[in-house]
Amino acid sequence: MEQPLPSPATRPPRPRLLLADALVLGGLVLLGLFASQLAGAGLILWGLDGDLESLNRLLADPESFGSRGRYFLLTLQGLATVGTFVLPPVLLVWRFRHQSLWSLSPRLIKDNMQLLWAVLLVPALAPLLELTITWNKNLSLPASLEAFELWAQAKEDQLARLTEYLIAFDGFGQFLLGLFVIAVLPALGEELLFRGTLQPMLQRATGSPHRAIWLTAIVFSAIHVQFYGFVPRMLLGALFGYLYYWSGNISIPILAHFTNNGITVVLSYLQRSGQTSLDPDNLPAAPLPVLLASVVAGAAVLYRFRARYFVPTMPPAP
Repeated sequence: MEQPLPSPATRPPRPRLLLADALVLGGLVLLGLFASQLAGAGLILWGLDGDLESLNRLLADPESFGSRGRYFLLTLQGLATVGTFVLPPVLLVWRFRHQSLWSLSPRLIKDNMQLLWAVLLVPALAPLLELTITWNKNLSLPASLEAFELWAQAKEDQLARLTEYLIAFDGFGQFLLGLFVIAVLPALGEELLFRGTLQPMLQRATGSPHRAIWLTAIVFSAIHVQFYGFVPRMLLGALFGYLYYWSGNISIPILAHFTNNGITVVLSYLQRSGQTSLDPDNLPAAPLPVLLASVVAGAAVLYRFRARYFVPTMPPAP
């Protein structure tokens, strides 16, 4: 059997190196977040002719700026995604590990069907994921957590209003910008950071790919700070994690992640432009036969994908 190329996840655990990697990665993320926010604020301030009061009003009430405010916020979000998620893993791999970014993909794409399975998996599981979304949205907490529940609901409402404003595109050009910022950049950056970098770190630390996948999925969901979307996002993170573990190629979860985000953006654009009545934010509950079909289809795709493309990694040398 063909031996897989060595990957970061198969190296012997070195606690000091793991801790150093984690500290460096965390520092790069914080630095990237600060730098991107600073750069974004400076760019927007330049677009507002240096009017600091308008900048504060834009951040507090972007709807009052209309379509222009949407361009500003999409630019700010795009810069934040690059600074927080794209650059840190790239710098960690290149500067501190002295490797190219291709080291995150120790195995090459085997065939075009591998890409097709990654694309088909998200719509196949959509009814099942929508069920978890509805359940998580309607989750009631005990009275002792009332303060947290009120905060979480307020945060959810705030993010929902912001998202609704961002995807109310004025024209095809703004839709393309939104697709790039909301679907392409997060798929690239979040998969490089979480699946490509954090997951192998945790696998070396725990000695278990499954613990690493689920711990990474928990962190991935928690960083979005949306309690009422925590469970479905965690499940998606675990799905992307297993796709990476089985394929050995970071482009597979990137493609699946893009498909998930892209479907929502495209459906929102089509719905708002009157080309479809399907609202991705208010999908009807799927009947039981559809849910069962989703489970069977998703399981079949996952089974086929794992059976065809998974090559168990060799144990580390003693």
